[in-house]
Amino acid sequence: EIIEVPNENGIIYGPGGAGKTALMLELSTRLFETDKDQILFDNVIWVSAKKDYYNPVLDVVEQRKQQFKSLDHVFSAILEFFEYDNLDDYDFEDRRDLILELLKENRILLVLDNFETINQPEREKIIGFFGTDVKKTLKQKPYNFKIIVTSREQM
Repeated sequence: EIIEVPNENGIIYGPGGAGKTALMLELSTRLFETDKDQILFDNVIWVSAKKDYYNPVLDVVEQRKQQFKSLDHVFSAILEFFEYDNLDDYDFEDRRDLILELLKENRILLVLDNFETINQPEREKIIGFFGTDVKKTLKQKPYNFKIIVTSREQM
């Protein structure tokens, strides 16, 4: 239901292994398979803060680099999704402005997976930006953007 409510973001929280990520994968698949005339989002951007991944082929847990640790990393992931090059040429404010323009022009679902691994100050920046700045910017287009985070902690 949260997907259909304009200007509402969501959190899926629960203990490890409860199926938070699996639920979002299923949702992403269903959104992708929806009839073109009923599509809610043209783009689903998935960014994970997960540090360890299960490799079923080797039956081991492998360490990998987090895809995001900060709001700036989330900005970079979105810009990379839209194939922006030379991101080092843009400062933080330029990236912020580009993101806001992209959100005005595109219908985007952003999934931030394993949000509990991000430090508290960065969590607050991410929540502040997407919960306040984006909502203000998209007052006239409330259906254009939604963020859903998965976390082992309620926030």
